[in-house]
Amino acid sequence: MICIYILNFNLERRCLILSDPSIDPNILKEINDWLPESTKEKLFNPSAKIIGQGLAGIAYWAFQKPIKYGILKKKEFDDFMEKTVNKTSEIPKENQDISKMGIVLKSFDQATYQMNEPILRDMFSQLIANTVDSRKNEHITTLFPFILGNLSKKDGIFIKKMFSHKVNIIDLAFIKSKNTTYINPFSLWPDKTVALGEYPTMNVLESFGIGDLNLIGNTWAKTPDFRKELIQNLKNQEIYKNGVEEVKMSTNDPAGRFISIATGTFSLTPLGLMFIQSII
Repeated sequence: MICIYILNFNLERRCLILSDPSIDPNILKEINDWLPESTKEKLFNPSAKIIGQGLAGIAYWAFQKPIKYGILKKKEFDDFMEKTVNKTSEIPKENQDISKMGIVLKSFDQATYQMNEPILRDMFSQLIANTVDSRKNEHITTLFPFILGNLSKKDGIFIKKMFSHKVNIIDLAFIKSKNTTYINPFSLWPDKTVALGEYPTMNVLESFGIGDLNLIGNTWAKTPDFRKELIQNLKNQEIYKNGVEEVKMSTNDPAGRFISIATGTFSLTPLGLMFIQSII
């Protein structure tokens, strides 16, 4: 008999066994076989017994259908569980906290939709680890796994980029001609790299309340000195010159007499800052 303990929302321990009608016994055995021995050892290590058993039970519950229908690959499952277990096993015993296991359950559930993206798998494993760590879980809410479950790979890359640059606000530049502003801004990163195509991600993050787009509309001459420096650097980039040429053609302004640069910003909201700190 295989017995796996899961903590329900009332923090009561429930034993899932092969005879439990809510669990497909073949899938339960398959998941058990999938888990590497090193991962199972850490899950049931006495120093992390309650959290480990809770995570194991939730994993068995959350992944049974994706495995049954061939949606989840063994390599992805192993990678996710290994990262999650490694991170949770590093939490000191005095900081292990099971008060938010409901959020852990929701995180596992949402993670099933993102298993094919390594960057999002890693973010989910970090979210789960932080949720059971009393030093880091104060501001973690049920909204976080929902947001993460609806992000794309590009969104994840952008979030990690902001984190690696250690900024919560970046400058934007728009090509403007006459009374038209072309909403495909250039992102002006502090290291003076220029990116195009990050605007859709900014819109997604704003829609979840974790980002804020501020389209100021000033020309570059009215911006602060550092932003002026960034925009001057932008003007030297081939990506900007190509954009200007496209605008000239579309506005019938071959000389570019009416072309200017409008500026704006994208910033993380207080909720956004808490969200990023919980997933990275």
